[in-house]
Amino acid sequence: MDEEREKIELSIHGVDGYNKACKLCREFFWTTNIRKIYCCDKCKNRYHYEKHKGTFLKSLLQRFGLGVVKDDKKKTPDYPRLTFILSVIGFIGSIGFYLGVLRQVYHPNNDKAVIEQLQAKNRELEHTIMVLIEQGVDE
Repeated sequence: MDEEREKIELSIHGVDGYNKACKLCREFFWTTNIRKIYCCDKCKNRYHYEKHKGTFLKSLLQRFGLGVVKDDKKKTPDYPRLTFILSVIGFIGSIGFYLGVLRQVYHPNNDKAVIEQLQAKNRELEHTIMVLIEQGVDE
């Protein structure tokens, strides 16, 4: 179907290009691409931004049932319920944070091994000092 449309458009406008109106700003522009509907990337991005503005937040609110249907059929957020859910999420996050801190403070991870390594290095250093002292005394 698209190939037929292209053939018709080519027969009308010719192979050189097309004079089209931008879908957003309605300015005329010249293009060789039959499918191009915006004069520039700025118009294309602005059109898609305006089209999808706020849809992510609205979809999240609807997914969790945080909208109230009014007389005019518009969904508006149920703020007390939304506030409660966000505070519960924050509370759970803070509990997780504090549990992580407590685990790091009170968990005997590898403290024994670290202490043993430090003691072994300390013995080596003491031995090295004794050897150096004996060499200094002999001279």
